[in-house]
Amino acid sequence: MVTVDFDRAYSVPEETTSENSNARSTAMPAFAVGHPTFVSLHFPPITLHGDRVYVVNTPADTLDVIDRETRALIARVNVGVDSVSVAVRPDGKEIWILNHISDSVSVIDIDNTSPTKLQVIATIHAFDLTTKTTKFDEPVGIAFASSEKAYVALSSETQIAVVNVATRKIKKRLMINA
Repeated sequence: MVTVDFDRAYSVPEETTSENSNARSTAMPAFAVGHPTFVSLHFPPITLHGDRVYVVNTPADTLDVIDRETRALIARVNVGVDSVSVAVRPDGKEIWILNHISDSVSVIDIDNTSPTKLQVIATIHAFDLTTKTTKFDEPVGIAFASSEKAYVALSSETQIAVVNVATRKIKKRLMINA
């Protein structure tokens, strides 16, 4: 079992100044996981539910599940490209991960009584077959109104998609006026 060092794995880069110049550089921890990040917005990239910590691991395109007490990595669930946000459905049976570059939401079962626990059970997206383009462009934020309705912010479309949780379909879109 892997133990996560939170201080190192989720640390802020240190700023250093060279003795011979006024130039500043930022030193990042050396990790060799997945692809480089796409510098997408993250809101929120971590959530607590029960005795688990759920963290989007953007470079690895996974949701990491960590034991809150022991800090042990329990599972790493593959999701879409550039995962940026995570939210637990109000009834505590699912966790939704927003995938910014994949233009999708990965729905993961976290119900302790389910045979599909910690597996992706659905992917929410919208694709226009006529224009061959996505209609669910760059999801960045999510809020549940209840266990029946979710609001997903679509950054490049300046819209909020209202999603029916049971059917996993977009019911309507709300325009955001800038």
